Amino acid sequence: MQRIDPIAHRKFGSLEYVNPEKLIKELLPTIDLIQQGTFGGRERKTVVEKYAGALFAYILTQNNHIHPTISVGMKEDDDYDCVVRAVEPSGKIIFRPVQVKEFSNRDPKNSEIQSEINKLKKYPPDLAVVFWVKRDVKIDLSKLKFSGLNIQQLWFMGESPTNEVMLHGGFTRDLISGLCRIKILKNGKVQTLKRQFKPCQLADNI
Repeated sequence: MQRIDPIAHRKFGSLEYVNPEKLIKELLPTIDLIQQGTFGGRERKTVVEKYAGALFAYILTQNNHIHPTISVGMKEDDDYDCVVRAVEPSGKIIFRPVQVKEFSNRDPKNSEIQSEINKLKKYPPDLAVVFWVKRDVKIDLSKLKFSGLNIQQLWFMGESPTNEVMLHGGFTRDLISGLCRIKILKNGKVQTLKRQFKPCQLADNI
């Protein structure tokens, strides 16, 4: 696992952390307004990032064989929108900065997901990036290229018509080799699966 430098570790340790489930409940009324199209402006992006970050952190608390206590700190920086903190039963503390990227029809450029993935090459190796997919689109991992990314983890998160939250992705090295981890949140419980796919063979200049 990529180690976070001591300065960043102290910085993350100074943040205020909250229970992700509690934060999700607090944000849900505003998220409902956003989905209805009645809440916008500059605050919309902040709310979406907080909600997606808390949802991602909550899913991580489920079906984890180490059973850490996971909380989330909402502190936006140049490279991340929040920090997930995991406290293992042994007392070991692990921090993971998370960058949330909304992929929706609100994007005026209507960009392709591969173009957005390519932009991640500038980010540092300790980062987890979560695409919050709010667009009617099917993401085929076998058609995406992940080589060249330095980030530790890459995830695609979205909601199904049956009110399930689907999380696909995992460690970047696994995606490059053709292994995807799937987490499905429904009725407060998470099912975890693994799926092999054929890695993409797109040219390096894409």
